[in-house]
Amino acid sequence: MKSALLTHSAWSCAALGTFALGYLIAKPSDSGNATGANHSLTVNNGGMAGASNPSAPGSARTAGLGTAGNPGAAARPAPLSPAALEALAKEAFSDPNPLTRILAFARLLESMTPENAGSLMETLRANRAGGEQMQLFLYAWGAMDSAGALAHAETLEGRDKERFLNSTIPGWASKDPTAAIAWLDTMEEGDAKNRYRSSLVGGLADHDIGVATSYVLARAAAGDKQAAQYMQTVAGEELRKNGPAAAALWGERLPEGAVRNEALEQIAGAYVQRDPTAAAAWAEKFATTSSGAGIIEEIGEEWSERDPKSAVAWLNGLTDGPAKSEGTYSALREWTRCDPTAASEYLAALPPSPSKDSAVSGFARSLAREDPESAIIWAKTISNEASRVQTLTQAGQAWFRRDPAAATTWLQNSQLPAAAQQAILNPPRDDRGRRG
Repeated sequence: MKSALLTHSAWSCAALGTFALGYLIAKPSDSGNATGANHSLTVNNGGMAGASNPSAPGSARTAGLGTAGNPGAAARPAPLSPAALEALAKEAFSDPNPLTRILAFARLLESMTPENAGSLMETLRANRAGGEQMQLFLYAWGAMDSAGALAHAETLEGRDKERFLNSTIPGWASKDPTAAIAWLDTMEEGDAKNRYRSSLVGGLADHDIGVATSYVLARAAAGDKQAAQYMQTVAGEELRKNGPAAAALWGERLPEGAVRNEALEQIAGAYVQRDPTAAAAWAEKFATTSSGAGIIEEIGEEWSERDPKSAVAWLNGLTDGPAKSEGTYSALREWTRCDPTAASEYLAALPPSPSKDSAVSGFARSLAREDPESAIIWAKTISNEASRVQTLTQAGQAWFRRDPAAATTWLQNSQLPAAAQQAILNPPRDDRGRRG
């Protein structure tokens, strides 16, 4: 099952970011960066790129966050002395009141300048700042002073340098996407560049969903095998900013292909958690498409975790086909985990059909963990030979792990193909590390 939101959340401490990051990203930089206004980076894709995003850093909405004393101001407060910074750091990390700690840490971020960023980082380290706090600080450094952050990165080596850049690049990309993209383009292709590109996409999505979408689609057109993964990051940010209904419309406008499929499946998982009925109604349009199986499966599986009867009833009403079969399989598997008796009663009442075969397969495979002998009995009722053999094989492997002698005796009269028999006698480790 997919995670509902694949966001770059390590640096998204919202309570801190609202107060401090809006200030840092909106204020003018002394390092020669572009301003925080939205940039018109475009890669032609049906008008999806370059649209102004009112929630982007540097927009009117965030520019007004300013300072605590004057919310509309973007002027930098007077720099704090080293002693004042140290006192504020102790308050941020040691005060017993969590609200005091949050506000003090926001003040620390607010006090950052190109001149004191390095020493402020050492102060955070000396006070054992948590991982999310350090990520947020580095994001803010990248947004405020990319030149200084890059200069500091050159003093690091190996994994330390890579971790530092992966945390500062998103902030930089959220402030000045054109410059961040241009810098990344100068690097040689390789694993490190791929990881930096993933961080870059996170920052682009913070800046503007259209810009991020167009960038990822350009990567897909160039043959980048990680483009679908990048689009999951964009989809997660679209979900966070605008909700599943709007994200569904955004996803439908993507060009057909693997990138679109990954995004839509992720959106489906988030949508069904928010509103199962609305999500199901939206997903029905994909039930007969070649790419719809993943979407229907995601809806059926997620919905079955909370209301299996409603999920299965919805699936049963869809047009027969791969999407319905995959969805029914996943839904029955989840239902069996929660209530195998109710699931078996439902299955027993179904008339023979390809959908019933898929449902029985999902039921039997889940049941095999606790009762492999009963799972085998159910698996034998599957009419489709390939599905029946596959389900019997998995149930047989579960039985062999629990009782090798009994499973071997059954296998001798099972009439399964030789390959299936060998697979049962040599089962892979299950998720608890057990083998036969």
